[in-house]
Amino acid sequence: MLPSGNNSNTWNFVGPKNLSSHNQGIIVSLYIDPNNINNVLAGTNNSGLFRTTNGGQTWENVTDIIGLPGLGVNDIAVNPNNPSEIYIATGNSLNNYGLGIFKTTDNCNSWQQVLSFNPNERILVRRLLIDSENPSIIYALAKKYVYRTKDAGNS
Repeated sequence: MLPSGNNSNTWNFVGPKNLSSHNQGIIVSLYIDPNNINNVLAGTNNSGLFRTTNGGQTWENVTDIIGLPGLGVNDIAVNPNNPSEIYIATGNSLNNYGLGIFKTTDNCNSWQQVLSFNPNERILVRRLLIDSENPSIIYALAKKYVYRTKDAGNS
C-alpha cells in the first residue's frame, strides 16, 4: 500500500490483485528502488518474487522461471552500483525449507543458484547484506551461521 498524498494518514492498496492461488502469499521482504519508487520488488513466503515498475499498477512474478512453485523469498539484496544485480534469500518458514541464494544479473530475466544446501538439512537463508563499499562482498544469515562471499557469489 502507498500513502495517498503528502502528510496523509490514508493508504491506498496497490496490489497485486486477481492472482491465481499459486501466486498468493504473505509479503515477507521488500525492496524499493531509492532512485525510482515506482520500481518495487516484493518477496513472498511461498510464491516467489514479484516486481512492479509502475508503482503497483501491475505486478509480475519474476521467479516462476526458476521452475519451483512454492519458493519463498525471505530477503532481497540489490547491488547499489548495479541495480540489475539482485540476490534473493530463499526459504519457507512454514515447512522450514529453502534452496539457498539465487542471483540475477539481468534484472530478473534469468536466475542462477549461487549458494545451495542439502535439502535434507532444511536450512533457510533469512537475511542478506551487500557491503556498500565493495558489492562483491555479500553476507548471508542461514540457520545459526553467517556466510560470506568475496566474489559476488561465485564462491
